[in-house]
Amino acid sequence: MTQGARTIAIVDFRSATSGRATTLLVRGAIRDLKGNDPLAAVTVVVPSNLAGLSLRRLFGADAMAPAPPLGPRGIANVSFATPFQLASRLALPALAERGLRPLTTAVLASAVRHVLRRGDDRFAAVAEHVATERALIHAYHELSELNDAEITQLRAAGSGQTVDLLGFVGAVKEHLRSDGGRRGYHDEADVFATAAQAIGGSGEERVVIVGPFVPRRSADRFLRALASGVGAATILPTTGDAAVDAASHAVFGQSPPIAAKALPAALIPAADSDEECRAVVRRVLELAEAGVRFDRIAVFTPTKDPYSRVLREQFSQADIPTAGPDHRCLRDSVTGRVLLRMLELASPGTSVIDHRFDRDRVLALAMTAPLRGHDRKPIRPGRWETISREAGVVGGIEDWNDKLTVHAASLEQRLIDAEQNDRSDGFISAVRRQQRVVSELSDFVGWLAERTDRKTIGHTWAERSSWLSELLRSLLPSEQFRASWPQSEVDASARIEALIERIRVLDDVEPDAPWSAFIRAIELELESPLGSLGRFGSGVLITPLASSAGLDFDHVFLLGMAEGVCPRVIREDALLPDAERAIIPGVLPQRDDLYTAERQRYLLGVGAGVESATLVLPMGDHRNGRTRTASRWWLEAMVELGAPRSLNSETWTESDIPQLHEPQSFVQAMRGATESGLAINAPELEIHRVLSQAEAGVASSAVDVNRRSLHRGLAMLDEMVGGFSRHNGNLAGEQIDQIGSDERAVSASRLERWATCPRRFFFGYMLDLGELERPDRILEISALDRGSMWHSILEAFIAESLPGKANELESPDAGWTSADRQRMREIAERLFTEYEQLGRTGRPLLWSIEKETILRDLDRFLDVDMDVRKELGCVPAAVELAIGFAPDDDSPPTPPAVISLPNGRKLNLRGFADRVDFRRDNSPVVLDYKTGKVNPKPKALEDDPVVAGTKLQLGVYAEAARQRYGATRSAAHYWFTSMKGEFKRVGYDWTEDKQERFGEAVQVIVEGIEAGQFPPNPGNYNTYFGSFDNCGFCEFNRVCRRDRDQELEHAIATGSLAAYQRLREPVDEGAAT
Repeated sequence: MTQGARTIAIVDFRSATSGRATTLLVRGAIRDLKGNDPLAAVTVVVPSNLAGLSLRRLFGADAMAPAPPLGPRGIANVSFATPFQLASRLALPALAERGLRPLTTAVLASAVRHVLRRGDDRFAAVAEHVATERALIHAYHELSELNDAEITQLRAAGSGQTVDLLGFVGAVKEHLRSDGGRRGYHDEADVFATAAQAIGGSGEERVVIVGPFVPRRSADRFLRALASGVGAATILPTTGDAAVDAASHAVFGQSPPIAAKALPAALIPAADSDEECRAVVRRVLELAEAGVRFDRIAVFTPTKDPYSRVLREQFSQADIPTAGPDHRCLRDSVTGRVLLRMLELASPGTSVIDHRFDRDRVLALAMTAPLRGHDRKPIRPGRWETISREAGVVGGIEDWNDKLTVHAASLEQRLIDAEQNDRSDGFISAVRRQQRVVSELSDFVGWLAERTDRKTIGHTWAERSSWLSELLRSLLPSEQFRASWPQSEVDASARIEALIERIRVLDDVEPDAPWSAFIRAIELELESPLGSLGRFGSGVLITPLASSAGLDFDHVFLLGMAEGVCPRVIREDALLPDAERAIIPGVLPQRDDLYTAERQRYLLGVGAGVESATLVLPMGDHRNGRTRTASRWWLEAMVELGAPRSLNSETWTESDIPQLHEPQSFVQAMRGATESGLAINAPELEIHRVLSQAEAGVASSAVDVNRRSLHRGLAMLDEMVGGFSRHNGNLAGEQIDQIGSDERAVSASRLERWATCPRRFFFGYMLDLGELERPDRILEISALDRGSMWHSILEAFIAESLPGKANELESPDAGWTSADRQRMREIAERLFTEYEQLGRTGRPLLWSIEKETILRDLDRFLDVDMDVRKELGCVPAAVELAIGFAPDDDSPPTPPAVISLPNGRKLNLRGFADRVDFRRDNSPVVLDYKTGKVNPKPKALEDDPVVAGTKLQLGVYAEAARQRYGATRSAAHYWFTSMKGEFKRVGYDWTEDKQERFGEAVQVIVEGIEAGQFPPNPGNYNTYFGSFDNCGFCEFNRVCRRDRDQELEHAIATGSLAAYQRLREPVDEGAAT
């Protein structure tokens, strides 16, 4: 992009290769300008603030021997400024006299949104999308550089979209300069133009211009005027690439000299980006061992993620100081996070739920920082998550108020009961603590709701800014307290307060702005960089490759040398594609220009290493499992270092040039560094020790390591290989209480859980672990809650029809009346309300559909129930028959079901039978309601009445009913009471053969539990769901190993699980009798 770069009269133009040679030229130019006056003022125009710091430090330390010193004070009265900083110094007084204010990003974005909302162009359909706003801001910056003739040319030959874009930019400019100057703003192009006109009388007499600079038309004009107007010494580095050097020199109308290209001294391929960072840290340690100072080393990163974070973590582990730009933004600071979460709370949603106070959002805000409540006392949100979950809070102000009120009332009742029943002081104190937590949470939510009410927020930018500033001050600790925060957080807090104040002026630019505009303005401002980490010159510099111009270090590292990363993929501008830009050639940058600029940064980065530059290539990406292709610049460097020109992305690893390191795995690289005494951290030393001793034949558990946790882990690996140990479920020898005794009756569901998967039994019942249900994440009522509700409805309904009740059914042939159906509906509606108040029903729309389904199923149940009673010849006799449970009053516990195992042991079983009916011969029939699909299938129950121990409830209920009522025969059935289960029944009469099989299965289960056998049993692998049959809905799925099926096979192979294996095998009905 060279149009307009005519030959100009530059008094002093110098050129040298990038890096040290350019630095020496700058030093010489400063010395020449000072002459015999070491205090003479000299201004050095640099590509970036970082370049200015680098030069200042080099010159001040007099670190470039054998160059002659500048004088007794080195660089006294020498200032460094970027082109825009110098232009601002020259132009702002004149612009202020004209009543113009700086066009900040916030003001420009506001003007763009205002024009977009007019809706009179092709951008109206996407006006509310944030990407539209940002693309138009970028277009404004580019098109505002054009003069009238270029705009006319582009408008005449451009497409309809280009014409609309020009019209939009023109409308934004007009809007910013309308109302008689009340909204007068100047942009960067105005600053550069005004500064160029002011150069003659600026007083800037001694200037050194050190390029190259980011291409910008108005800035280029200013630099040319500066170079010719004050006789500035202009210094441009060369890279050795003719196209790159021609572009940078053309800005000043100069032709670049032929120059050699700087070459890397080493090329290091690494497994992935994490290993890239470790390789750099190891190389830095080698350089430090050789006497190189950390501050003379720089690491260039092509992208922010993941390099900036990983590099700092790795250097920190190696105790190596670092410096450079902070990769985080203001939004990542503590104050920034509080601000954004406050705005989330105040933002209305589109759902039926009031998203302004989603449970997640309230808790996220409370946990963000040490906040203050309405009384300025610190809030204590540690228990708020538990309390709000137990209360069933979903979201919305009313929901918070209602649920916390109900929960507070329940705690009050619990306290009264505890005091009346003479519970311990500790229990009573615990309940009172919960009451205080509920009160504090309720107060905080109420206060926050009041402060975020629409009437409080206001409608203008000034009102909203005042509201936001006041609320932020109310929530955050005092300034005195915040002074103890890290300095970066203190600075960020002050900057955020300032940006809130800055947007007050937007009422002039964007009147009547919607709430979404206010949010976007804040979010845009919060994207500003947080600052810097570490003090420049105190450690290894970590900086983006984009800032490589003007830097001078002894050793540099360039990471990410993969295609698509360095160079990055440059896509065509959607609003102004290259075909449109070509209408005015050399004015608007095209993709080739952007590629040239990126290549320039790469070559300058290589040249910044005085003694060495090292390229590092990630060969893969472990985050997505993909391999990476070597960058074209990596291959180019290899060829220039002596590799054959036929080299390509597939064959480069076969090259034997000395600068290319061998690709290494993590273990290879770690062992090589450790053996050289350059381990990054203590864990690497221990890993190396483990591997070395293991190769020498030492068992992992016998390896000498410092950390006990690592020793235990190695022992675990030894024990898990091909066996059945305590690490994969064998707790033989551990103290496990006997189950099913008089004091510890056991339920059928627990025994079934062990038969299905012993590991899940261990986690759930031995360790008491489980998944926490979060009411705010519930979309629809869970299967468990639906089943509980269904049971409660039928229990209440049938209980009123038992013998001696008002609605008693006198015979199996008795039918249900319309009054009974109404009674059923009323019971259901009452239960619906209770579950809604508990927050268990999910989103209102889905719940309304589910309620209708339940009511239809209940009505259908009454029809099917009449058929069942006729078929079985029975009438209801009991509901929720307690087996082995104590009632709520002081009555003795109900008797358990006592069964005799084949080994002669008596076992007590407990449970609740949903319903017991009596046949005409007074024999009991137990009906166990199920609300899901039919499981087990009738055939499975015929083949094995306990289905390998996973279906024991029928046996427990049948035996309990037989014992309870003194009957000689009984029966039990699963009744699938919904359309999903087609109202089918699956069950059997409780015969001797079934009792025998039941006893055998229960004995295996009980002995397995008491023997401490808890291996995983994942079942068969289900390719459709991509999981094992028993693991798909298991809450511990992520806890178990991926090879859990092999884990079970290894355990079975030891012979320890022979009984369990027999239980799992299909059983022949004839063999069981």
